[in-house]
Amino acid sequence: GTMRSVIVLLAVALVAVHAETYFTEDFGEGWDTRWTRSSHKEEEVNGELEATEFGVKTATDARFYQYSAKFDKAFSNEGKDLVFQFSVRHAQGLDCGGGYFKLL
Repeated sequence: GTMRSVIVLLAVALVAVHAETYFTEDFGEGWDTRWTRSSHKEEEVNGELEATEFGVKTATDARFYQYSAKFDKAFSNEGKDLVFQFSVRHAQGLDCGGGYFKLL
């Protein structure tokens, strides 16, 4: 009856929203030990990130900010969708440039 249909729909909904998180970062205490600043560009064009109460921010305009962090464990998304989500707030207008992430 109706109760059985509701239970089946709830079970389907619970299965549909199950996801495993492989990496998360809130840039709280110790973030700078988990992230490595790249030395790919010369020192004078590399920028440093500063911790704030909301995460991290760029410290100097017109710089390259290249940081990396490792996943806690290896994973495969073969046969599954992979969702990569992040939030950025551009507090100043950008003359040029932008931001991007590489997932390797």
